[in-house]
Amino acid sequence: MSMIRTLPQRGRKSPKFGHLGMWNLSLGPNSPIPGSRLEICILDQTGRIIRRFEQIRGECTDTGYVDFFLGRDCHPASHQYPIVDIDGNGKVTEILCKHYRQEMGMDLYMSLLNDWVITHGKPEYAL
Repeated sequence: MSMIRTLPQRGRKSPKFGHLGMWNLSLGPNSPIPGSRLEICILDQTGRIIRRFEQIRGECTDTGYVDFFLGRDCHPASHQYPIVDIDGNGKVTEILCKHYRQEMGMDLYMSLLNDWVITHGKPEYAL
């Protein structure tokens, strides 16, 4: 009896790591696969998401300040935006980078992604 794989309604197969079951849900607002933030997952043979690689809104580093007159001291709150590994139950299992910003470059991002997909992806999950 063969199982039918159900693929997510958004995103698409990773061109680089599809052979390990990686699916790009969203690569950020200005990307070919747009969305509010980075969201990548690994799908098992049934299409169930078993691992997620995401950038989430994290700890507040500055609460910001706003006054009624919107004076010169007003500024928005600041948060860390860590890249994390999330298991199939939705629990953050590891912080891969405590605060990632685009200025840090693609080398760090690609290194984190390569290590993550090699650790959690499997050839039997190939898309």
